[in-house]
Amino acid sequence: MPMTSTPLRRLLLTGMKTLVLAVTLSAGAIAAQAYPEKPISIVVGFPPGGALDSMVRALAEEMSKGLGQRVTVDN
Repeated sequence: MPMTSTPLRRLLLTGMKTLVLAVTLSAGAIAAQAYPEKPISIVVGFPPGGALDSMVRALAEEMSKGLGQRVTVDN
């Protein structure tokens, strides 16, 4: 690289450092949020009462226990 590219290189490095700092600082704010914040809905494309519906409802119950959040099934 020619010596004339030093200011451009310095500018790029400064920009990259700023980007890394911004991502690092925002990661703490993202991690502080509870996931999921809202109830989860599972959409089943078949009418209620069938085998798939029963299986998805059992899955939703276990998901609700594990996530600590309400999980609903919509047919």
